Amino acid sequence: MDCLPAPVVDTGCMDSPRRARDPQQGRNGHVRLADPPPERRIGSTAIPDRVVVAGLAVAVVAVLVQTAAHLGNAAFLDNRFTLLSADAEGTPFSWASTVACFAAAFAVLLAAAAFPALAPRLLLLAAILAFFSLDDAVGLHERLGAELLSPLLGLPAYTSRLLWPAVYVPLLLLAVALLWRLAREGPTRARHSVRLGVALLAGAVAAEAASTLLFRLGVTHGDRIDFFEVALEEGAELAGWIFVAAGLTSCALHTLGLSAAELAHRERGPAPATVAPAPQPAVERVRVLT
Repeated sequence: MDCLPAPVVDTGCMDSPRRARDPQQGRNGHVRLADPPPERRIGSTAIPDRVVVAGLAVAVVAVLVQTAAHLGNAAFLDNRFTLLSADAEGTPFSWASTVACFAAAFAVLLAAAAFPALAPRLLLLAAILAFFSLDDAVGLHERLGAELLSPLLGLPAYTSRLLWPAVYVPLLLLAVALLWRLAREGPTRARHSVRLGVALLAGAVAAEAASTLLFRLGVTHGDRIDFFEVALEEGAELAGWIFVAAGLTSCALHTLGLSAAELAHRERGPAPATVAPAPQPAVERVRVLT
């Protein structure tokens, strides 16, 4: 007995379950490489942010060690060991501050290499920071105040702490303006690190200038209050330079990443326009049952 023809739908134009593509396999059968993790992608802020966190850790440890050594030398060792003093030149602590300052200058040079259009401004900032590093290494500002300005004006030696910041004001303000502007171009954590470092450095300069009042009131070198003032001032300076160096290094890494991303985009060129293939109708086959 003849039966009605039963339509059978052929799905040959579609992928069968047995022929399902591997998600890592391209259209032509080529294996597609997996995307890199987010922290390794060009222009990512993951690594720059880690630099800031590392700088925070280094700053905390450095300030704690310096403060403990300085106050311990004063309280238990009668200040006999100059290498443990935070106020002396040629000590590990003065070296650490100098290195952090020079690292900040080098980070600005890296940013200048990535963006030639901003090179004049960045090179000026790098030169100022390098000068501050040299000044910190040889104690130029202390000598300027104590050996030149105070005798020239006929003032007591302790007034040098107030005189040298007055001479350095234009250079300090220029450095702050350039740092603030550069930090604005970096990631959020780098921006906060640079600005916190600038605030700490400004506090250190203000504390040294204000210490003139302590000596005016009769405080002398070696008094307990003088040791605490030095610990506070030098701790703020050391932490400030480390924060600035970490923030600027983070900005430089981020800037280099953006520059590399732009270069890769230019080499790759615009992606070709792709047209989706038109869907093909299913083929219907008729099977006659008898």
